[in-house]
Amino acid sequence: VSVVQEIFVRFADEGLDERQIAGMLSARGVASPGGRAWSAGMIGKILRDQQYAGSAVYNRTSKKLKTRTVHNPETEWIIICDAHPGLVPRELFERAQERFAERQRRRDPDEMLIRLRAVYERYGVVTAALLRHNAATPNPGGSMGQFGSFPPAFPRLFADHVERTRCDVRTSTD
Repeated sequence: VSVVQEIFVRFADEGLDERQIAGMLSARGVASPGGRAWSAGMIGKILRDQQYAGSAVYNRTSKKLKTRTVHNPETEWIIICDAHPGLVPRELFERAQERFAERQRRRDPDEMLIRLRAVYERYGVVTAALLRHNAATPNPGGSMGQFGSFPPAFPRLFADHVERTRCDVRTSTD
């Protein structure tokens, strides 16, 4: 119980990510539920599981005879809030979910470009190190996944400059 509560507090209130929490628990020798080393995926699964906040969740999966188990979309889940006492307060669980939602918003391509532009305007350069050390910016891995790498993001980031330069080049060649 105390480990689960610590996971939620470290994530929702202290701002640590799943990888950092897993590293801390492993370094302290805290046993994971399966006895293996802690991983970011295990931490994420705990943080998203509504049962820790006291909800009963049904219909996550379906299976018909002689077929594989199918994971049902979340819209089809049956959730009964406060079905049992939670290991963590509902408010703490909700803060963790809001942090996930904020990270998802940062992955929106337009939002990423706004945040990348802010880094460029502040520092005059955009590097992976600057993004890693600024919680308000997309992480470098997210940027790479969205745009392929940093260079493809720059034409979109500076579209107004690119268009102005194109116009200047056309005007000078005419």
